[in-house]
Amino acid sequence: MNDKEKYLARIKKLLRLARGTSSPEEAMNAMAKAQAYMRKYGVSESDVELSEVREFASKGAPSDARSVPRYMHGLCTLVCRAFGVECYIGGRWRSARSLKRYVNFYGPDSRPEIAAYAFDVLSRQMKAARKAYQDKHCKRCKPATRVARGDQFCEGWCSGAARVIQAFSVSPQEAGLMERYTQRLRERKDVRDGEMREAKDCRGAASASTAGYYEGRNAKLHQGVNGRGDAPLSIGRS
Repeated sequence: MNDKEKYLARIKKLLRLARGTSSPEEAMNAMAKAQAYMRKYGVSESDVELSEVREFASKGAPSDARSVPRYMHGLCTLVCRAFGVECYIGGRWRSARSLKRYVNFYGPDSRPEIAAYAFDVLSRQMKAARKAYQDKHCKRCKPATRVARGDQFCEGWCSGAARVIQAFSVSPQEAGLMERYTQRLRERKDVRDGEMREAKDCRGAASASTAGYYEGRNAKLHQGVNGRGDAPLSIGRS
């Protein structure tokens, strides 16, 4: 635990005491101490509250394109729904001047870390399924048609996977906390609603999307965070 985490933990403890004690004198003393710490370290009560929200980034993404494909938005949405978190898409430029995409998940407790892990696992599953479909059904396609069918397949895959997940029950308090954190991201990190690129229409688009849908319904996660545990997480068929 670093210094910032230590003083935030101390302030949170005092605020909980101030709000939970039945003794007015004890409450006043605890609040006074908490406010003194906040002045000393230059933090507000809102800063303390939002420190309950954690962020965790995925290792990668199913696409590194500058124009984020619709299926990647779909995958983000289903993971957020499954684990009760929110997210934003980021990227960094590598030494070769190529873009490396990742997704930052945020929310209470350890859920963002689990969500990031799930996103990476599902990204690999979807990319493998896409390649298998293209290798089988796009052997004689032009490169543009192969890409378009692959994108249609992935959009269908996300729709299919979304049908088999169990939505995480987020409390009103958690929802409000994440909403306020989102607003802070908009103000401090210029996080904003991004545009998405839909799959192009092509010959065989409908069959590619349908194949992706049925393949996506088989999406599963078998391991816990960092590979610990053999029980599936709350997505996919049991």
